[in-house]
Amino acid sequence: MRDRHVSQVLRDLVLRYDLLLVLEVTDASGEAAEQLLDMVNDASEERYALEASPRLGNGKNKEQMVFFYKEDRFNVSKSSVYDDANGDFLRPPFAACFTSSAVQSVDSIVLVRAKGSNIGCCIYLRLVPYSHSSRLASTLSRRGP
Repeated sequence: MRDRHVSQVLRDLVLRYDLLLVLEVTDASGEAAEQLLDMVNDASEERYALEASPRLGNGKNKEQMVFFYKEDRFNVSKSSVYDDANGDFLRPPFAACFTSSAVQSVDSIVLVRAKGSNIGCCIYLRLVPYSHSSRLASTLSRRGP
């Protein structure tokens, strides 16, 4: 990351949260997220990790979505990219599921960029107590995609 001031601001933002999502990472080398993670871990007593989407999009306008999270509070249980065979999205949706023993919840985050929409991106975050997670999964599966 070339701009030291921007790098420090991003580092300080990550350090304020247990789980943070950075959108529209356009670094083609893939090194910027790892460099930021190193900066965060150098400045923190707690260890952070990251979960990044592959570079998504058409042509040269590809972007990544990167989650930074405290390793002692969250685990990534699953992440995936939606197979957008019909080309309905500017970038295929990326989803990550986190588990946390610290807050006893299941977090699901899905990122979507729709074509022809003024909405740049929608983030769906749902904290669900473990006791309710199977009921939510059942409800969502009945609703369909």
